[in-house]
Amino acid sequence: MRLIDLFEDEGEQVAHNISPADMEVVYQALKDKGELDVADVVPLAQELADEFGGYSRNAGSARFVINRMHVIMHGMAPLGVTEHSAQQFFQPARPLIAFMAEKGYNPQEAINMAKDEARTRMTKRKKAEAVKVMAAYYKQIKPTLTPQQDKAVRAARDQIVQGLETGATPEDVFGQFA
Repeated sequence: MRLIDLFEDEGEQVAHNISPADMEVVYQALKDKGELDVADVVPLAQELADEFGGYSRNAGSARFVINRMHVIMHGMAPLGVTEHSAQQFFQPARPLIAFMAEKGYNPQEAINMAKDEARTRMTKRKKAEAVKVMAAYYKQIKPTLTPQQDKAVRAARDQIVQGLETGATPEDVFGQFA
């Protein structure tokens, strides 16, 4: 028996047949992987479509199921996904919700956790942007630093940039060294 699911993906409305067997293949591929980074989703979807035994749909369909199943398994969208783009993953089809509930997950609780996590998710910065944020914040707080704090901040420049690249706030990163 095939379940027909109509959904929006990447701005297009696409009809897919997602069978319980296809969901099982994706589930088996994900269950031991842990949290995914957004960069891991496309290659995994392509692998499922090309090589993994039993998946009968294309890579776009696999990407759809991977993202939504990841939300239910981990209570979060794949890492690196912004709050805005994560919104599309919070509306899995009823067959997927039923499938994951049968596997012992609480889909609605996981979706609610993922929505909360997306709201507070730090956005990673590129190094050049992190350096600019560091310089601007340093200029702002320099008059308030003691000579010892200023020396500690200057000595920790590389660590501060690394912390800012993760998406942490300047206050949190500088607070570790000042």
